[in-house]
Amino acid sequence: MDNYDFYDAETEFLKQDRRLDELLMGSLIIEDIRSRPLISRPTVDGVEIGDTIRAVSMTVCNLPRTKLNPNNFDFLRFALAALVVFSHSFPLLQGNDSNEPLVQATGQLSLGMLAVNWFFVLSGFLITHSWLNKRDVPDYFRKRILRIFPAFVVAALFCVFVVGPLGSGDTVTYLKKLNPAEFLTMTALLRGYTAPGIFTSLPFPNAVNGSLWTVQYEFWCYLLVALLGFVGAFRRGVFPVVALTGATLLYSVQLWQGWEMGLGKAEQFIAGPQEWPRLLSYYLAGVVFYLYRDRIPLNVWGAIAASVIVLISAVFGAVVNLTLLVFGTYVLFYIAFHSRINLRGFGRYGDFSYGLYLYSFPIQQLLVQQCHTLKAPFSLFLLALPLTIGIAVCSWYFVEKPFLRRKRRSSPRCEPVVSSATTGTGVLGLEDNLLLATPMIG
Repeated sequence: MDNYDFYDAETEFLKQDRRLDELLMGSLIIEDIRSRPLISRPTVDGVEIGDTIRAVSMTVCNLPRTKLNPNNFDFLRFALAALVVFSHSFPLLQGNDSNEPLVQATGQLSLGMLAVNWFFVLSGFLITHSWLNKRDVPDYFRKRILRIFPAFVVAALFCVFVVGPLGSGDTVTYLKKLNPAEFLTMTALLRGYTAPGIFTSLPFPNAVNGSLWTVQYEFWCYLLVALLGFVGAFRRGVFPVVALTGATLLYSVQLWQGWEMGLGKAEQFIAGPQEWPRLLSYYLAGVVFYLYRDRIPLNVWGAIAASVIVLISAVFGAVVNLTLLVFGTYVLFYIAFHSRINLRGFGRYGDFSYGLYLYSFPIQQLLVQQCHTLKAPFSLFLLALPLTIGIAVCSWYFVEKPFLRRKRRSSPRCEPVVSSATTGTGVLGLEDNLLLATPMIG
């Protein structure tokens, strides 16, 4: 059975010439020109080309050494975001998730938790690539900030000034109770603002957007990747493995001992420690998978075996949380890179997954409040999904996409290079090939 290598996600703004794959295979350092001098050769942008060119000018690019294949990341991110919407339909309508399918099957793991776990795996994989292909450190943070903050700020404003008045029943009283300073502080910290007197008759009163809590964890993971890069951990692949092992052991203790942690007001800045063992474990799983991507064969028998292990572990309670960390991650990347699962054009019109995540919870709360005849979670899901997709499309075209253009203005890490060998393919300008990694949370 064929094995499948990894390919880093492309987006509308970052699609590169396919010749780049051939150009950058093998060594990271391209040899000096060793051929005889050229006489009256044609030029492209002032660079001579021809059959006698054997190599190119010197350049160093921290890019993957192996040829990488197309992927289904766009589809997976959208599907996981939709899975969060489906999972939230149960507690938002019924007050708890006891009837949620995966909760009934495992006794503890919900589809929403599964989606969040895999979001963090994908993010760890993609952001590690982003760091290793950055132009410089400010460039890395600039891109991460432009990707996560603009859409988050607009969604926060939408929740406060659109959803809040609709969900309060008394707009004047609601606006008087708003605390602008607190709202600005919470938004800057990537935390959801708890508006007063909203949805008071619903199973989750005063909950405007209960999904935003993971965005702060996501951003701290961006900082973690930068820290690992600063200390040279990516050059010594064993260090991330040790970090993953430590996080997994901490997560295991938490699962079986059930201990809780709290940091008081400090949680506003570094996020609640209760969720860190789980989210950090899955994020580091993505990091390690990226660093060892050329040593992990993806094949159908491995995917079947991994799936069987996860299914069997589901009957042993908390064990499934750990098997998903390893074997579930394997299945996730098998789906992402399998050549016969051809969903690579899914995101050709835009990446709507972040917007779908940001707006689904408040839309569902409004539907539960306004549609008193809603009784089935599946009905809530069918109503909320297309409405939220519509808002997500607007978020993409009017907020996210314009700011992503600013990301592209960053200078590339590599200088333009001349292709090698006898094809005479000329000059390739290596533009910004950093991944457009959407914060994937739920």
